[in-house]
Amino acid sequence: MVYEATTDFKRWLSCYTFSMSHLPIVHIYTWLYCTVGLCLLGCQDVNTRCLSTDGTLTISPQDLAECPKDESLQTLILEGDGDLQGQTVGARFPNLQQLQLHFTPTVTELPADIDQCTNMREMSIVGTGIETLPVEVGTLPVQKLTIEHNPFLANLPAIHSPLKQFTIANNPNLSTIPNTFGQAHTLRIVNLEHNNLSNIPQSIGVYRELREIYLRGNRLKSLPSNLDNLKQLSILDISENPFYTVPASVMSLTQLHSLTLQHLPNLTSIPPVSNLRTLSRLHILDCPNLKVLPTDIHTLNALVSLKVESTGIERLPERLLDVPNIEYVKIRINPNLKTLPDNIGHNDSIRFLFLSQNNITNIPPSLGNLSSLELLFLEENEIEALPEEICQLSNLEELSIASNQISTLCQSIGNLKRVRFLNLNSNPIQ
Repeated sequence: MVYEATTDFKRWLSCYTFSMSHLPIVHIYTWLYCTVGLCLLGCQDVNTRCLSTDGTLTISPQDLAECPKDESLQTLILEGDGDLQGQTVGARFPNLQQLQLHFTPTVTELPADIDQCTNMREMSIVGTGIETLPVEVGTLPVQKLTIEHNPFLANLPAIHSPLKQFTIANNPNLSTIPNTFGQAHTLRIVNLEHNNLSNIPQSIGVYRELREIYLRGNRLKSLPSNLDNLKQLSILDISENPFYTVPASVMSLTQLHSLTLQHLPNLTSIPPVSNLRTLSRLHILDCPNLKVLPTDIHTLNALVSLKVESTGIERLPERLLDVPNIEYVKIRINPNLKTLPDNIGHNDSIRFLFLSQNNITNIPPSLGNLSSLELLFLEENEIEALPEEICQLSNLEELSIASNQISTLCQSIGNLKRVRFLNLNSNPIQ
């Protein structure tokens, strides 16, 4: 705007020098006032766009080119049109601590002096046109690095930064990650979801302080054999990959708290789980070729939440619910599941039990041993009768047996004093 206004002034001056000599003096003053005002407005507009608030500036890459040096700027957020070719960041903003590129599709490279951002603590590169990140990115002292939704990104440099959190997700053209992706003693969280990865480097075994790993939505068929080195790992999600079995190294993660196995169309088996002594959350979802569950699930003494949904399982393990601390169980939408084990288990902790949308024909009396049960959903099965033991669950508050083949209710159903929701819909009750 400054340049354009100045150019206009010169052009008008050259074109009208002669004619102005014939104008009244008041017209000349008016013209000069308007033209100089345009220049000043242009200056004011630039200053307004480049003005930071509390050390934060949100601006487009195109407008960033007009911004002067600002030693107070700590957070720079780039959004919208323009590129960064030929621009500087480190030299103009020497105290920059956070750089965010958010959906700037015309940005294909980072500023050439990015290595001068020696105070950088957080960097986010989201929705750009970048194909290759420069080596200098891996030398910055960032603690949180996020690289997401970059459709052309194919190459990452080795990352030597003291990262705590490393997120490389939703980059469909990224098929490999470097062997080095942070410092082993600082890295806590790795998120590699929805890329195009076919393997995880063996070097992951050196990151012994890792707490969380997310690998959902890649092309992984195996995991490194030294994954069990990660003794501090508490959360692992390997969903949406072509695994045929859960890698054995997973079953040696003795501090694991949460394991998610979702949408694994090739999965046919899960190894014994008894080594997962701290596991509190096991979710097995949308695994149509999985026919059986591990028979030792009842040994998971720390288990609190169990979900088994949309699988091909044909039977449940005996004593499945003998887990002493379990509170929430959802086993539903398993079309091959027709019977429940006679000894399904006994504990005083389970409160919520969903057995809906299977093809179960029998309810074993042992289900009445779950004395703390508050919610029992059995709808959309082929159940023909309720055992009397179900009507002895004195803490039950919600009971649904809709869409079954039940013709009579247990004689003592009136004992369910706390029930506030009872669904008997779509049964041939006489």
